[in-house]
Amino acid sequence: MEAEPTPIMGHWYRGEGAERPLLVVNVDDELDIIEIQYPDGETGKIDSAAWTHMTLAVAAPPKHSQDFDEDDSNEGAMD
Repeated sequence: MEAEPTPIMGHWYRGEGAERPLLVVNVDDELDIIEIQYPDGETGKIDSAAWTHMTLAVAAPPKHSQDFDEDDSNEGAMD
């Protein structure tokens, strides 16, 4: 059996059969909680035990977040 990826703050993950990716926004080792956010801004919490039972893989950021970064970099190009 393959080990699940360790939750890393700032990394996107997609679960097998999941409709949307999730972003790890915080890992609280003291409370044993992983705080997540979905592309639409919805947030949630997953305990570490639940995380290990999920079938997850590291994923690329959603397209709309990449477009936002590109728009920012184009603004300075007109100077």
